[in-house]
Amino acid sequence: MAMPPQYVGKDAKTTNSLVADGCIILGKVENSVLSHGVEVGECSEIKDSVIMPNVKIGKNVIIQKAMIGEGAVIEDNAIIKNNNNEINIVSEYEIVKAELVLQGGM
Repeated sequence: MAMPPQYVGKDAKTTNSLVADGCIILGKVENSVLSHGVEVGECSEIKDSVIMPNVKIGKNVIIQKAMIGEGAVIEDNAIIKNNNNEINIVSEYEIVKAELVLQGGM
């Protein structure tokens, strides 16, 4: 079944990224790959990351240097980042609770 084209909101921004069909982008995406069906909430920032299919990312989320597994849910205000060269990995269908801060992996 074909997915609708991606939607990028009026306040959203994508830079140097691959965004597949069916994505809804309401935040900022930079140097990242978003698979089909990914939703990025308002004021969220995705950078240097790979987001697998059907991931739901809430509002005000920060994701940097991460691989997010298929079907994962990242709730509002969560932070997933790393200040070194390691990559954070969130498993398939994992739920990262609101306001949780992950630094260095999961």
